[in-house]
Amino acid sequence: MGIVGDEDAYTFQAQAGDPVTVFVDNGTTGGGRRLSVTVTNPDGSVWGTAADDSLYGGVDVQVGRQPITMTGTFTVIVDGMGDTTGPYTLGYSNLRNDTTPILEGESAAGTVGIVGDEDGYTFQAQAGDPVTVFVDNLTTGGSRRVSVTVTNPDGSVWGTASDTSTWAGGDVQVGRKPITMTGTFLIVVDGVGDTTGAYTSALPTCGTTSPPSRRSGPERHGGDRRR
Repeated sequence: MGIVGDEDAYTFQAQAGDPVTVFVDNGTTGGGRRLSVTVTNPDGSVWGTAADDSLYGGVDVQVGRQPITMTGTFTVIVDGMGDTTGPYTLGYSNLRNDTTPILEGESAAGTVGIVGDEDGYTFQAQAGDPVTVFVDNLTTGGSRRVSVTVTNPDGSVWGTASDTSTWAGGDVQVGRKPITMTGTFLIVVDGVGDTTGAYTSALPTCGTTSPPSRRSGPERHGGDRRR
């Protein structure tokens, strides 16, 4: 944000049903500096919006982690609230073609490579299956936290968890309850705030249990674009 009232605009292409997230890392310094982000659909209507409403400012903002409802060109608008000026980093993630299948009893090693990065994994389950998804946080250093979200085949959220510990570095888990639909489920692993680093994602139980195995995969960056 170069001057008061400045707005920056970016565009991206997406198809209806794409799981999209737009993240803004607030790099401004000093008290009361806040940012907002708005994503508009191809027809100009608002798809999602978020603003830093914290007391002291400096908080990152995010919209999405839900399916796009139209096909075409979307616009992202980043705005400094009030008198805010300063730097930021914009991250964009579309996991439509960037997910890794994971099986029951299997682990997958991954890395949150850049701020705003998201990694996606998919698994198959039937209604009534008792499912647990676990993420082992292997990041180092202070305030490094990860989150995990599992979405149903229809795009709704089945479960989500985020590390809220004082010193960070905690593992996160969702589930230990029956799945309510049948089909393909999406796991999204994300670094909270400025967090980057390594993790291991595991699907230890889904229906009948089996001994876990470990496999290593390449770093995945969820289609992120750093601006």
